[in-house]
Formats: sequence, C-alpha cells, structure tokens
Amino acid sequence: MPRQKRNRRVPGQIKSRIFRPTYVSGRLLHARLAKAFARIASDRGGNLTVVDAGCGRQPYRALAEFFGASYVGIDLAASISGGYAPSDSLRIPEDGTWPLDDGSADIVMSTQVLEHVGDVGGYLREARRVLKPGGRLLLSTHGAMILHDEQDFWRWTDRGLARLLAAHGFRVERVEPVVTTGANLLFLFTQVVWARLAKLPLVGFVFKLMYGPINVLTLLVDRTGKRDTDILPNILLAEGVKE
Repeated sequence: MPRQKRNRRVPGQIKSRIFRPTYVSGRLLHARLAKAFARIASDRGGNLTVVDAGCGRQPYRALAEFFGASYVGIDLAASISGGYAPSDSLRIPEDGTWPLDDGSADIVMSTQVLEHVGDVGGYLREARRVLKPGGRLLLSTHGAMILHDEQDFWRWTDRGLARLLAAHGFRVERVEPVVTTGANLLFLFTQVVWARLAKLPLVGFVFKLMYGPINVLTLLVDRTGKRDTDILPNILLAEGVKE
C-alpha cells in the first residue's frame, strides 16, 4: 500500500451536503468503503485497478485514487450521453457486456446499482469475469428503501444477498448493514416525508431546512446504535472474493 502522509485526509463524497436526504447514507457508506479499500490495499499491495460498475457521477473516484488505485468508471451509454456519468466513462453496450478484458481488475465496486439492474445474473457474471483471481467485489445495495425511480427493481436481506453472490461464484466474506437500526428508522421516516412533501412549495422548503438538524440527529443515533440484520436495513455492503 502506498505510504500516506499523516496529515492527508480520506477525501469526502462529491457534493455531500448536509441538507440532502441521502447525506447520512452517503457519508456512512463512504466511511465503510474507505475501511474496505484500506484493508484490500494493505493485503494486495499497490497498483490496484478499480472498476466502478455503474459509476454515475463517480462519487468514489477520489477515494479509490487516494489509495493509489487506477480508477475505471463504466456505465450505460444512455447515462453517459444524458450527462449522468462523465464522458470519460467506458460505455456498456446494450448486450450488457463490460468493455474490459478478463481478469483485468483487482476490485469491482458497485454502489447502489444492483437494485436498478434488470439482468442481475448477467451483471454479476461480468463482475466475476473482469476480476483477477482473488479479486474483490465491493457491492452495496438496498435492503429497505422507498421506490425512487422507474428502474428500481430489487431489494435484499443479508441472507438473500449472500446466497445471490455465492450462486455466481463469489466466496462471501461479509454482508453488513451500513446504518444502525435506530438511524435507519429515522432515515426511512425522513425519506417517506421527503417523497410526500418536497414538491410542495412552502412545506417542502421548510422541510429542506429541517433536514440539516435531522441528519445530525441521525448520525448521533447511528453512533450509539446496533447494526442489526434482523430488522431490514436500508443499505447492505457485501464483500465477495473471486475464487
């Protein structure tokens, strides 16, 4: 792992604003991914290649590069053409085949993408194909969450996600909630209220102002709570290894 200066801080998410409804989940997921990157970089050494599959606006690019990795973002051609992913992202064609060689990646990162994928099996087969032997899949997806667009198809329990990854050739090392139970309940409540009120001119504006204090409270609750998989969590983070 590349030597880091003591005063260097792990970079934060792009546009991670405390008045946004996804601030808490984004911040906590970023922290968990940073720990995973540090562990993998320590185990595998430097010169890692990270493929961000369904990269969107590449919010974790700076994190991968902080740990000395070469970052490759890939996304659907429509997402890139529509400005939802940078123009330097590699385009996934309609058949779903990733534009990468076999065994070319040390890490495949998939953050809040799997619930939007119609062919989940094809997506995971491609992830396994491009990984080197012993390469890692870092995958986060929803357990409990409101529906948020027309391409929102799936939800998982920790057991269901572990079985899915194992069925596609990954040795599953961990599947863990990102948010504690109490914080998750607060988060889901605010998500529901946001979905109902955000579009109302006056009420929505007032609620947006309240989101800052609500997010601070949610983070405090998260620090004192328990990550319990028996109560369906908002976000699950799984780590699998290509045998």
